[in-house]
Amino acid sequence: MGSLKYKIFVINMPGSKERWEYVKTQLDGFKADYERVEGIDVSKLSEGELDKYYSYSKNRKTYPKPLTRGEIGCHMAHIKCWEEALRRNLDFAVVLEDDISIDDRFPEALKFLESHPSGWDFIRLQAETKPRRLYFKEDFGSFSIYEYIRHSGCTWGYALNSKAAKTLVESLLPFGMTADSNMHAYYRFGIDVKTLIPPVIFARPNNDSDIECASMRKKQRNFYPFARQVFSLRHYLGRLVQLAKRDGTGVFLRRIAGSRNILT
Repeated sequence: MGSLKYKIFVINMPGSKERWEYVKTQLDGFKADYERVEGIDVSKLSEGELDKYYSYSKNRKTYPKPLTRGEIGCHMAHIKCWEEALRRNLDFAVVLEDDISIDDRFPEALKFLESHPSGWDFIRLQAETKPRRLYFKEDFGSFSIYEYIRHSGCTWGYALNSKAAKTLVESLLPFGMTADSNMHAYYRFGIDVKTLIPPVIFARPNNDSDIECASMRKKQRNFYPFARQVFSLRHYLGRLVQLAKRDGTGVFLRRIAGSRNILT
C-alpha cells in the first residue's frame, strides 16, 4: 500500500517550549513528518467560540463534574486536529500530546497503519495504565489489534481515519465530557476504539500535565452523589449492549466468556 495520506499532529501549549523540544527531538530522530498544533487557552476565547465546542448543560447531564478550563481546551485542541485532517482530506491522522515518550517501533507502527487501513476507525497507540478485559484481538505478525471492553483513559497518542474524524466532529459537538472520558462513549456513534499492540506511545516519566487536571479535579465537586459511579456503569453497560448488537448474541457471549484481564 503505502499511498495513504496521513499527518502527525502534536498538541503543544503556548509557552511549553521544553515539552515541545522533548517530543520534537524524538520525532526528528525518526525523520517523521509532523507539525505542531497549538493548544487552546480557553480564557482567550469569546463566548460564541466556546459555545460551539463546549456545553455546560451537556456537561451537567453527562459527566460527574464541571470541566476545568484546561480540560475544555485540551478537548478542543484534539478536535482542532480532527477538523484539520478533514480539511486536508487525509486518509488518517495521528494525534499526539507533548508529554509522551515514543518507542523505537513508532515508524514501524505507522507503516502498519498504512498497510492495514481496514479493521479500525480509531486506534490507540498508547500503553494501558492498568489491566483491562480483552474482548477480541487480531494478530498481524509484528503487531496486533486489541479490542477491550473498556480501555484506560488518557489521550497521549492515537490514530483516527477520515470516517471517524467526520463522525466525531458532526456528532460530538458541543461536548460535555473530557477528551479521554468521551473516548469511552464513542460507541454511541458507531466508532469502535481499538488498541495497537505492542503500544508505541508511553507517558513521559515524572511529568505533570499542562491542563491542571489532577489538582483542579480534586477541588471540583460532583454534580450529585455517586455521579462518577453512575457515569462508569452507564457507559460500561452501554458498551456491552453495543458489542452484543454489533456481533450478535452468540459471538458476544463466546467472547465475553473467553475474555480476561491483561496489561499491555
